[in-house]
Amino acid sequence: MKFLLTLFLIIISTNVLAWEVVKKKDQYFLVSSDKKTFAIVSEGGDPSFEKIEPFSPELDRVIYKAGVAGTSELKVIYRALLLRKKDHKVLGDFPVFYQSMDGKSKVTVKWELKEDTVVIEDPETESTKIVPLR
Repeated sequence: MKFLLTLFLIIISTNVLAWEVVKKKDQYFLVSSDKKTFAIVSEGGDPSFEKIEPFSPELDRVIYKAGVAGTSELKVIYRALLLRKKDHKVLGDFPVFYQSMDGKSKVTVKWELKEDTVVIEDPETESTKIVPLR
């Protein structure tokens, strides 16, 4: 049993580490270990993959650092692809949080799973997105 758990953790770690950001012409893509390619947003600078975070039993958030932006205060912007696990379909690309360059302040975007939707409320842009799941 211990061997199976160790093997499982290695496989998960391998999948997480296998994601990479690729630049083609002037656009960036996240490429998974099974060669699925997803366009991502650059907010200033080169994006980088951060982690995969389970959002629900059916959905993952593929989190990446989109870059640095701002006028009076520069902020690092983290975004996520909302990915349906069963078919690897991207349901959208949305902000996750904004962090000051010194790391002292952080504005978190609220992601809420409802019956057939995901509601994303971004206090930084004062916007709400509703993502249908069906």
